[in-house]
Amino acid sequence: MKFTPIPNSDCNFQGRDLKPQLVNVKIQLNSLYCGINLNKIALPRECFCIGLIRQGTIISARDNPRIYCGDNILVLAMVNNSIPALKILLHQNHPITWSEFQCPL
Repeated sequence: MKFTPIPNSDCNFQGRDLKPQLVNVKIQLNSLYCGINLNKIALPRECFCIGLIRQGTIISARDNPRIYCGDNILVLAMVNNSIPALKILLHQNHPITWSEFQCPL
């Protein structure tokens, strides 16, 4: 496997006490990200998308997969204080949801 540097090179982590954490967010049915490509998500500056997990298979962010309901997005947060904002960002939903109890077919 060949190592390729992360393209967001404006982040300089030298001299900082880093404690990287992997954040995993499951995409819900009414998520803003259902149906879009992974690289369309604007992440906080110190976060990098690793890829997603779909039906037990890891798909690299390099493949720029389309996001579907049930996918788990994996993001590496280099600085712990960016994790709350990252979770809020990735949990964004459409304001209206469909329910068979509200809208029978």
